[in-house]
Amino acid sequence: MNLSALKKQEERKREAAYAPATRWQHIQQTITWAEANLPPHLRRNRPRTAKVLPITTGTRQPVRS
Repeated sequence: MNLSALKKQEERKREAAYAPATRWQHIQQTITWAEANLPPHLRRNRPRTAKVLPITTGTRQPVRS
């Protein structure tokens, strides 16, 4: 038996012994952990910061963005 056939056989045995609900739960936990440990600039759905507009002194000048 070559190495790739042995690997496939072992993967089939492992997946057959793994309950689908438990497997899905572990996948979700892994994804949650990985997203929480990403650096801020790589995170998905980053919180957006509000645009700060300059305070005007009563003169009617256009606001630059």
